[in-house]
Amino acid sequence: MTPTELYNTFLEFVEKGDEEGARAFVIEHLNEFPEETREKLVFTFLVDAAISTGDQVAAVHSMQLEGKELLEEITKAEQVLDDVDAINTLKQS
Repeated sequence: MTPTELYNTFLEFVEKGDEEGARAFVIEHLNEFPEETREKLVFTFLVDAAISTGDQVAAVHSMQLEGKELLEEITKAEQVLDDVDAINTLKQS
């Protein structure tokens, strides 16, 4: 899906007030969103989970650390893929 299609489909869930449908859609299509949007979505999910646990301050801090680690892992994985692409391009030329 294009970013516009993702946004429009997500907006349909929001307009219907279907929070669970919106959440399921975002999770299913998370990797299709632009990187900046993915990072914001992951952070939002982490904060939401933290708030629902009760000890909000400790939970939010813990989720922030986990979110930071997750984003670092995603960045590393993307770098590895970029390196592989660069190697394959060099081999072909």
